Amino acid sequence: MIYRLCLVFLGLSTLWIALALLRAPSWTIVPGFVLGWAVIDFGSGVVHMLLDYVHLPTSFRADLLFFAPRRDTPEYTRMRKAFFARLNAFWRIAYDFKVHHHTPRALGRRSLRELTRDTLVVGGLPVLLVLDVAIAVAAPPPWLVAAGLAMAIGAIYIQYFHSVMHRTDVPPLIAAMQRIRLVMTAEAHQAHHDDPRRSFAIISGWTNPLLDRIFVLLARLGICRSEHLVPERFDAADPAAPVPAWRA
Repeated sequence: MIYRLCLVFLGLSTLWIALALLRAPSWTIVPGFVLGWAVIDFGSGVVHMLLDYVHLPTSFRADLLFFAPRRDTPEYTRMRKAFFARLNAFWRIAYDFKVHHHTPRALGRRSLRELTRDTLVVGGLPVLLVLDVAIAVAAPPPWLVAAGLAMAIGAIYIQYFHSVMHRTDVPPLIAAMQRIRLVMTAEAHQAHHDDPRRSFAIISGWTNPLLDRIFVLLARLGICRSEHLVPERFDAADPAAPVPAWRA
């Protein structure tokens, strides 16, 4: 029910913003959108970097994280659903980032609802709400409205774009966005899985050169630590059991 209400607000808000742009057409709309897309790409990389390399003070179920059989089974689906019911939106997103290094293709099997439910609430709707209020009160310039809309879209669909990079059946719209470099290709994203210390952006990848330099700095300062890339084993049936192999 909450998800449906969020979708209604998303539709109404997007329509309101589109009408605002139509009322004040300007050549600055396109560069504004590009700027917003670059900002949210950078934001996606910062979030990815911190969730990968900064200690998260919560427990991740080892039997779920290191689930041995195939994950596209009813057993795993039931376990994951029960576990996620105990987490808030932030920790569900954090868990998905952690588990996807262990099983990269699992992200590509998620539904659109699973991939946007939490990012809609945590990322997209707050940006849209601020933008709606700004349009009603201050009438910001068209380039700023376009930038805000681009950031909201990127925030909502960040994990969906990410999931497409782990699929072979890329939807036509996303394939078109990949051709014009609005969304990264699977090959471009694979650079992060080949070397988890680089290529953190998960939307367009435009800001990866800057993010790579920031990671080097944060690693030197001890903020990003390699031992945090692999989550600790909690809630295991046998806490003394050896940690299964981790596939980057």
